[in-house]
Amino acid sequence: MLNYSGYYGMALDPAINKHAGKFATAPMPKGAADITHLAGWNIGIPADAKNPNAAWAFLEFVLGKSNAKRYLESGAAAIGRKSIISDSSLLDMNPYLPQLEIPESSRIERYPQIAVWPEFEAAAIDAVTKVLTGKEKTKAAMDALNEKLKPILAKEPR
Repeated sequence: MLNYSGYYGMALDPAINKHAGKFATAPMPKGAADITHLAGWNIGIPADAKNPNAAWAFLEFVLGKSNAKRYLESGAAAIGRKSIISDSSLLDMNPYLPQLEIPESSRIERYPQIAVWPEFEAAAIDAVTKVLTGKEKTKAAMDALNEKLKPILAKEPR
């Protein structure tokens, strides 16, 4: 299953995941082309920002090298900074970090943008939550999700 690194801490919490400690991470399989898909919180500064310099300073503070470790330790998603993904003190709680390194040979692509994403995400979160909490078996939940996604994706503009 693919998931964003920002949810990793939740997956480790036995209060919300009965499978905590019973899973591992693995790098994405490679095919004929080495492609890295990027996703994220789409943090940016609007072109018409009233104070773009202050906005940039804030982003540098939150995401910059001097604060990135505290940001991750506070529960945020990992930032793919070399200083973070190679920090051995972070690996015990975040063993996936080395997998965030993007090889220089990799072609970078964004995940496809879909208009029905809010419905898609809600359905996917619901299904995965049922598996993680033990309310449904994985295959049954994913089969049900597949059926639930068909009418949602049918609404996607072509």
